[in-house]
Amino acid sequence: MDVLPRMAFSVRDFCTTHGLSQSFFYKLQNLGQGPQVFRFGRRTFVSVEAAAVWRGESHVPDSGAGPDPSLTTAGSKLSRVGR
Repeated sequence: MDVLPRMAFSVRDFCTTHGLSQSFFYKLQNLGQGPQVFRFGRRTFVSVEAAAVWRGESHVPDSGAGPDPSLTTAGSKLSRVGR
């Protein structure tokens, strides 16, 4: 029997795979900085392609620039600064 490749992540699987908490995932979504999602019934998924696009957009170049300084975490709140 052939095993089909993964086509989409549940939110939980996406977060586990990418080292994010689910609450941070939803904070990113609310800021418009999370991956594109789709719904199937009542469940929310991230396609493998959308995850790859999000990783590409979220990637910090190896120029030593460090993380985006406009995003900071203060306690449990994610805030935008400098914009």
